[in-house]
Parts: sequence; C-alpha cells; structure tokens
Amino acid sequence: MSDKITFKEKFGYGLGDLASNLFWMQFVWYLNYFYTDVFGLAPAVLATMMFVTRIWDSINDPVVGIIADRTESRWGKFRPYLLFGAIPFAVAGILMFTTPNYSAGGKLTWAYITYGAMVLIYTVVNIPYSSLMGVVSPDPKVRTSFSQMRFIMAFSGGIIVQAATLPLVASFGSGDTSVIDAKIQSLENNKQVIVVTEQGSGASRLEATAKLPGYTEPSIMKKILMKVANVPDAQNKNLFYTSNKSFYINNETYFLESKILHKNTEGKLFLDPELKNEYKTGDNTEDFNQIKYCMDGFTKTIIPIETVFKKNKDEISDEMIPVDITGADVSVKVVNEQNGFQLSMCVFAVAAAFMFFVTFVTTKERVKPPKTQEKSSLGQDIGDLLKNVPWLILFALGIITLFHVCLRNGTIMYYFKYVVGNTDVVPLFMLSGTLANLVSLLGVGFIEKYLGKKKGFAVLIILTSAFTFLFGFISPENTTMLFIVNILINLMFGPTAALVWAMYTDAADYSEWKTGRRATGLVMSACTMAQKFGYTLGGVLAMATLTWIGFQANAVQTEQAKDGIVGMVSWMSALPCVFGFVLILFYPLTEEKLKEIGEALKSRREESEAAEEKAEA
Repeated sequence: MSDKITFKEKFGYGLGDLASNLFWMQFVWYLNYFYTDVFGLAPAVLATMMFVTRIWDSINDPVVGIIADRTESRWGKFRPYLLFGAIPFAVAGILMFTTPNYSAGGKLTWAYITYGAMVLIYTVVNIPYSSLMGVVSPDPKVRTSFSQMRFIMAFSGGIIVQAATLPLVASFGSGDTSVIDAKIQSLENNKQVIVVTEQGSGASRLEATAKLPGYTEPSIMKKILMKVANVPDAQNKNLFYTSNKSFYINNETYFLESKILHKNTEGKLFLDPELKNEYKTGDNTEDFNQIKYCMDGFTKTIIPIETVFKKNKDEISDEMIPVDITGADVSVKVVNEQNGFQLSMCVFAVAAAFMFFVTFVTTKERVKPPKTQEKSSLGQDIGDLLKNVPWLILFALGIITLFHVCLRNGTIMYYFKYVVGNTDVVPLFMLSGTLANLVSLLGVGFIEKYLGKKKGFAVLIILTSAFTFLFGFISPENTTMLFIVNILINLMFGPTAALVWAMYTDAADYSEWKTGRRATGLVMSACTMAQKFGYTLGGVLAMATLTWIGFQANAVQTEQAKDGIVGMVSWMSALPCVFGFVLILFYPLTEEKLKEIGEALKSRREESEAAEEKAEA
C-alpha cells in the first residue's frame, strides 16, 4: 500500500487507452466508409450487421467484468488480460479491415465474424484495463490522476488516427493496379482523357492532380499542416487542383441486398425507377466525383479531363464550373484502398499490442478484495450493484454524456455542408475541439483539489450546456465565432470524462464499504455498457431527426431542415448536459464522504491483514 506511484506508471497506464483508441476512433470515423465503399457491403445489410453486433457488444461487457472479478493469477485480476489479450486484439483488428476475395455472402459472413470478434476482444481487454484504474491505489486523488493521464492519451490517440489513417491508406495502396489501371492519353484533337481499365475485382480510387504553370512544391511542414489542419496553400492558390473518384466492381447480390436492383416474376433484373438518374451503366459522362457502381464490371472507361476538375466541389448545386487547366501538368494515381486499409491497420495493430504490453509491465494492482469476496455469488454482486446509488447515477450519466457527444459530433459535418456551405474547415474545426479537450485535461487535478469531483463535474457540465446552446445563435457566416465557441465547449466538456471515470472507481469503494464485497470489474463494465447505450441512442436520434425534418442528402435543404440541423448541433445536444447537471446534484459521494469511506476501508484491511497474520502464526 505504501508503494510510491511514479509518473512512469501513470504514463504506462495511459498508453493502454492510446492503444484502444487507435481502433476505437477507426470505428467512429472510418468503419462505415470502409464497409460500404471499400469492403463492399450494401448499406441496408451494414445497418443490420451494426445493430446485431452492438447488441452483442453491450451484452458481453458485464460478462467480461464478472469473469475478471473472479480471476486469480500471479499478475493480479486485471493485468493478465492486457498481457494475453494484446496479440489477439492486434490480429482481430487487422482481420476486420481485411477484404477477402469471396462472394457477397462469403464476405458478409467474414464481416460478421471479424467485427463480432473484434468488439469481443476489445471488451476483453478494455474492461479489465478500465477496472485496473480502480485497484492501482486506494487513494481517490491518485486514481483521478491516473484517469487524467488516461484521457490525455485517449485524445492523443484520436489525433493520431485523424492525422495518419488516410495518408497511410493512400501510401500503402498507392500504385497497386490489381483492381484497375489508369493512364492519361491524348486524343487526336489534343484533348486529354483518363483511361481506366478493369484488372480484377475489388475497390480502388483515382487521385487526379493538375499543377498549373507557376506552381511551387510546398515544404514538408506546410504539407503536414495542409493535411492535418487543413491550412490553405495560399502560395499556390488557383494553381493546384485534385479530384478523387472511387471504382467498385460489384456483383448482382450487392445491388439486390441494397434494393438498388429488383427481380421481376421472370427472374430478370431491373433498376429501381427512383434511382435511374443515380445509377448508370456504360455512361462515360457521369460526374467524376460520384462513385461509379458497375453492375457487371467494365472493360474500359474513358473520362474526359474537363469533367474531372471542377470548382465549388463542396457546394450543393446543379452545376459545377470546370477549371481552366490549359498548360497544366496533369497526373493520375491509382490507390487500392483494400490493401491500403489492411496494411495501415497492421501498423496500428502492432503499435497497440506493444502499448498494451507496456501497460502490463509498468502498472501494479495494490487494492485487494476482502476475503469475503471469495464467497460472494453472481446474484450478490448484481444485487449490490442495483442497490449502489452512486453507481446508478453514474450509469445514467454515462448514457447522457455519450448521447451528447454522438449527437453533436455526428451532426457537425451536416452543419458545415448544408448550413455553413463549407466543409473545407471541418478538419480544422474538429482538431481545434480535440486539442481543447487535451488542454483542458491538464486542469483535472486543479479542479478536484479546489472543487472536488462532484462540484467540478456540475460546474463543467452546466457550462458545456450553456456554450452548446449559444452555438445555435451564432451566424453561420461568422466562422471565427463558431471556432471560439466550439473550443469553449470542448474546454468545459473535456475534464468531465476523466472525472466520471474516477467516480466509477469511487463507486466500487462505496460498494465494498457498504457490503464488504468488491466487484470492480462489474462496476466498470456496467458503466461502459451505459456509454455504449448512449453512443447507440445518440446515433439513432440523429438519423430519426434527419428523417423528421425532411433532410435530403446532396440537395439544397429547406429552411425547416436547416433549422433542424442547427437544433441538433445546439439545443438538442445541450439538453442531455442539463439532465446531467440535475443528476449530479443527487450524487452522494462528496469529498468528505469519500474520506470517511477511505479511512473505514483502510482500517478494515489492516484488521484483516492482522487477523490473517495471527491465524498463520
């Protein structure tokens, strides 16, 4: 109990959440895109798969927590899962982002198995990892410092994924022409075209680039800023243009499952009448920026250069103005995203496994369960949990906070595309929020010292609500103010996650104090399950609201739809924070109460150790 806890141990513990977020953030930002545009699942099929696997994911949380609580090993209860789960975690992550050359049914089966396996192994590693924070020290303040480091690393993982994933995919997939080949050819009238030739089956995209006379290659630092922070290249304004187009050679099953194609009574295929203008075959004048779905594959597609580069690519309009690229140096590159994603995940997987090993080596379990724990039953543990008032409040807060995060963050892209009319600033907007979160976590210790976890959370969550409400009153043209308020929202909300997770460990102390039994794994896993409920509900409400306001993708929105989108990113996202403020007022574990509980538990453990030594003598 008297072991000195060093920064090295806290840093090592934090690496575990960085490792987890190398894949969790892939789920949030890129998984849907990978499954539809790269792997080749029909949207309707993907929706069903996500629903089934999320139910499975929620159910296995408490199961893993219960098993972890009953684990006994020379390494402790929770650390062994980091040691033995690191390699399976890495393997499952790679397989999930691997596209096999199977039939549509075979690929769907592969997706179910690998995604289901990944969410299971993620839980098997992450629940014990979260529970470990509850036993690194009996001191609530020390546990808060571990939680602070954990979330600093978690947000750092988000930045790494945001900055590195797509560049890695492009790098690893670059030049792979196993699916398609593309070359620029000049016709007799000196017009240039891109000739795309089918080589095999799968998914690839083209990256077309036009450099006009006078273009100067940016420095390495400028390129990094342009990629990560979306800093405009003022030096080469109107001298450099890029455009991407995806090609996917699909099969009949894909289109039947996605309701794009139908079969008549004679067994013949026909295109859904409402989609005739969306999906064309053999039409080489199709817009370069749309995904070309090829029902039967293609031998050769010719794309005129003048249809490739167009201005205002992010504006919703019927016409897009071609760019004058006379005299430009035009090039085209093939990127096989299937191979790109697989190899990129290999990099993230190896890094994650290594960091889990470091967490295992650098941490130590110091809080042992009382001897009566060995006699407790599953029914007792669950009964204790349902009578644990602090835990019940934290369970509700877990749902509420993730509800706020998923609803607001999931609406940002819609807000900038359809209300502001500019998606170029979205990467920088999101990055500014993430950096604000990181900075705010440095103040967690200060907040706990002067306000305590309960009061600190209450102040921060009500300020988050106020700034989120304010966001809806800002003019969409005032981009500067949108950024300022977004930063303020994230500065206020950032520390709440660290405070809540520290309070979860306090709830485990409360349960032991009240009942004489400790079930850290069950307490932490049930709270994780609550967060997953909030994540699911936030996504469902977002889709339901878009339907209700009459949203139409890639179209000029009605005023009602725009108002609805503004509401989703402002007052609808603020309301959960108000409910969170009300709930935290009823949270009974003040700093004074925690001190009383800590002293009582310390006394019990000392008496138990003395009695054990006496019995052995």
